Formats: sequence, C-alpha cells, structure tokens
Amino acid sequence: MKRVKFFVTTIILFAAVTVNAQSFGLEAGYGNSSTFVGEGDTLNTLNGFHIGPTAELQIQGPLSLQYGFFYNFLTSSKTYENSLVDTKISTTFHSIDIPVRLAFTVPAGNNVGVFIFGGPSFNVGISKKSTGKVIRGLSTFEIPTIDYYKTDDEGNSRQSRFDIQMGVGAGIKVNGVQLRVGYDWGLLDTNNSENYTLTRDEFKASIGFDL
Repeated sequence: MKRVKFFVTTIILFAAVTVNAQSFGLEAGYGNSSTFVGEGDTLNTLNGFHIGPTAELQIQGPLSLQYGFFYNFLTSSKTYENSLVDTKISTTFHSIDIPVRLAFTVPAGNNVGVFIFGGPSFNVGISKKSTGKVIRGLSTFEIPTIDYYKTDDEGNSRQSRFDIQMGVGAGIKVNGVQLRVGYDWGLLDTNNSENYTLTRDEFKASIGFDL
C-alpha cells in the first residue's frame, strides 16, 4: 500500500510540473531489459520498444528538468534443450515509466546541443505473463500461463508492479530532433517471495521530436 501511495503522489507531481513545462515532445525507441537474481545472475533478458510524450523545464543556464510518460512493451522467447525434452518459454511485459532527469546541456553549434542527464525513473507494471510448452518427440504439452501480478485469496502476487530505477545517459539535439541513450539500474526488489531477490535494469536508445 505504501508503494501505491508513493506512485500516485509521483504521478500527481509529474502532472503539476508538466503544467509549467517550457517545451513538449514525443519520444520512441528500443529497450533492452535484464532481470537479475540475488547477487547478479541474469534470469532473463527482454527486448522491445517504448513511446510517449516528453516535457522539459528550464531551470537555470545549462540546467533543465527532463521528464516523460512512456508506455513500454518488452518480450522474450527462450528454448531450453536437453536429451529428453525441449522447453520453450515466452514472456511479455507491459509497463509505464515516468523518468525525471536533471540534464546539463552544452551548445555545440547553431541549434545543436550535447547533453548528459541523470535521475530516477518510476515504473508501474501493467501486465507480465509467461507462457510455454514442452516438446517431447512428436508430442507437445502446454505449460499453464504464469501471471506475475495476479493476486491470490490473501491479496499476494508473485511480483510487485512497482519499481524505481536510477539512471544516467547522454544525447544530442539538432533542430528539435533528439537522439539519446541511457541505462537505468533497478533499486527495488520486485520479488514478493523471501527466497531470493529480483532487480531489473534497462538500456534505452531513443529518438525524440519537439512538438
């Protein structure tokens, strides 16, 4: 419940700051997300895209506040093979990201700026499911779908919808067109089991346009 209140407050603050934004845009790009177990073993890697509106508020001189509201779609498909059976697991992940970045921009010519940025990103999972099948010879057996956010009778789910990441990155803006790359490190354990921890990092490469 505390996480829910925190993320609701974040969205309200985001809306309040957006009212005072000095420029708006649209951004889309590629995303690569890795989930780590315990001390850093990779559980899975998903690829996909993100898209959404952006805004920028000039603070003073080269400093500005950059933020956005992105829909993310990530997916993976992996096959595990042994001498007896092949197991294929597919995962899809839909989420909303709200990054809030402090940016430092250096002019590099007419209508050209190079910038670095850093700050948190607040993530809300919409849906995360895995499906699979086991292939043995000519026979195929379906594996029941795993819904990571589905709650049981006691209101518990396999994983939490809410996460916070801290990221850094860099980019260049030319005549209102922006290219940027960034990396975010997951700060929260999203696994609701006490047996092990799960954290999620993400790399993004994007192109954006001023509106």
